Amino acid sequence: MKKHYLKCLQHIIATLFFLPALSGCIPEEYTDAENFDNIIFEPNIIAGLGSTQYKVDDFLKQLDEELVIEKKENGDLLASYQIETISLSSEELFSVKDQSAKMRFNIALPDIPQGSGTITLPGSQFPLAPQPFQWNAEGDRLSSMLFESGTLALQINLPFPAQSTFKVELENLRKGKQPLVLEASNNKKVTVSLAGYELTFSKGNQIKVKLHMGELSVEREQYIPGDHAIQASITIEDIKSEHAKGMLRTRSFDFDKRQVDLGLFAQELAGQFKFTNPKVQLIINHNLGTHLGLNLTEIYGVKQNKNTQLAGNITSDAHTFKRAAKPGDEIADTIFIDNTNSNLSDFLASYPEKVILQGAAEVGSLSGSEQFITSKGRMKINTRLVLPFALTMNDFTYTEIIDADPIDVEDSEKIKQATFVLDYENGLPMNLDLQIQLLDANEKVLGSIFKKDKTTILESASVSKEGRALKARKGKISIPLDKMLIEQLSKTKYIRATSSLSSANSQSGQSVPVIFNANDFVKLNLALQAKTFFNLDSDN
Repeated sequence: MKKHYLKCLQHIIATLFFLPALSGCIPEEYTDAENFDNIIFEPNIIAGLGSTQYKVDDFLKQLDEELVIEKKENGDLLASYQIETISLSSEELFSVKDQSAKMRFNIALPDIPQGSGTITLPGSQFPLAPQPFQWNAEGDRLSSMLFESGTLALQINLPFPAQSTFKVELENLRKGKQPLVLEASNNKKVTVSLAGYELTFSKGNQIKVKLHMGELSVEREQYIPGDHAIQASITIEDIKSEHAKGMLRTRSFDFDKRQVDLGLFAQELAGQFKFTNPKVQLIINHNLGTHLGLNLTEIYGVKQNKNTQLAGNITSDAHTFKRAAKPGDEIADTIFIDNTNSNLSDFLASYPEKVILQGAAEVGSLSGSEQFITSKGRMKINTRLVLPFALTMNDFTYTEIIDADPIDVEDSEKIKQATFVLDYENGLPMNLDLQIQLLDANEKVLGSIFKKDKTTILESASVSKEGRALKARKGKISIPLDKMLIEQLSKTKYIRATSSLSSANSQSGQSVPVIFNANDFVKLNLALQAKTFFNLDSDN
C-alpha cells in the first residue's frame, strides 16, 4: 500500500509542474484579440487524481516470504514462521562400538606311544565347553539387535605344533532359524558379513560360542601331552544396528546455540509494537520407542548484538514425550511457549532478528518396559512462531526514499496557490501519521509538505472493546503548498516518506490492543486544487 500511495503523491507533485501548460487551453481568438491586452486571468483548477483502495490483505502480500498468513472464517489473521531447529538421527541417538574378545578352550592331550611320523587324533575325542563372548553394551541391557551392517572376524591358534580344522558356532547370532557357523583353519583369519543377522543376548549381554575341532594331526617328535588351551579371537567391527531392543541407558545430547532466524524483524524498525497474544510452538516429531525428554536451559533473542532473555518457567521445566509403541509409529508432540509461562510479548517487542536455543535432549531409560530404536530412528524439533494480528503500536515508523519523477517547473511563478486535497475513509483500527520531505540529489532536505514534524493524516476507525474496527472514519485533509516549496520542486530528485502507525487510543490516552481483519481497508480520493494567473497581453 505504501509504495503505491507514495507514487500517487509523486504524480500530484508532477501535476504542479504542468499547470503552466494549461495556458495553451485558452481559445486562440481570445489570445489574439487586442481588446484583451493586459487582462489578468486567475482561474481555479481542480485536478482529480482518482481513487484507490487497499485492504489489509494487499499489505500482507508484501511481508517476508517465510511468513505464512492464515485467514480465519471471520477474517481474523494469523501469521506464522516454521523453521527446523534441532534434528538428531539414529546414528547420533544410538551407536554401537566395535567389539572384541579372546576366549580359551581348554583341551587335554592324552599320552601316546613314542615314535616317529604323524599321528592323527579324532576331534570327537576332545569335547570343548562353550565359552561366552562378552558384549560391551556400555550400560545398555540389550535383549536383541538386528545388524544392518558389520563384519565378524575369527582367528584360532593352537598352543603347540599341530594342524586341525575348526567349526565355530555362535548360537545367539542367527539369520532366520540358523545360527552363524564358521569354518576355520589353524592360524588363519576368516571374516563374514553380519548384515541380516539378529543377535539375541543371554543374561549379562553375552554370546555363547561353541568350538568344534576336527582331526588333530601332530608329529610324534613334537607331541606334548597334558593340559592346553586353544586361543580363539573374535572381533566385530563397523557395526550398524537396524533394530535394537532392551533397556537403553540414558543418552544426553547437548545442543548449543541452535538459531532461528526471524526475517520479519531483520529490518531496522523505529517505534514500538507489541503482540498481545503471541505463541511459540516447539513441535517435536519422532519415531523412537524409548523415553524422550527435553530441557531448555536458555532462550535469548539477538538484535544488533544486543541480547534479550526469554524468562519464565519454560527454561526450568523438564519436558517428556510419549514414545512409539512399535516400529513405524510416528509421534508428534508440542511444547507451548506463551505469556503464561514466559515474558514472550515483551521478548518479541525487542524485535529479535534471530532467536538462540540452548539445552539438551535425552533418550533412553533403564526402567519401565522394554524399549526399541531403529536405524530410521530420528527426532526433529521445529520452531513455529504464531502471531495473531492482535497488537498495540506506538509511533511504529517506517522510512522509505523513492525516486521523484523528472519534472520541469519553468513559469512556476504563474502558480499563485496550490493545495493538496485528500478525502479518506479509514477502516483500520490505526491512526496513520505521514511526513513527506523533498530531497535534492545529495538527499538534502529541500522542504516538507507537512509543516509539522508529524501530522495525523488518517484518523482511526471506531473500535470495539475487543479492538476490532467497527465503522470506517471519513475525513478530508487540505494541505496548502507555499511558493517556496513550489520553487524547490525543480531541484527535487528524491522523496522521503516517513509513515507512523499508532493503535487507536483509549479514553485515558493509552494505546489499546487492536485486532486486524483481512477486510479492514483504507480508501483514498486524491485531488489537487491550484490557482494560477495569466497575463493575456498579446505580446506575452
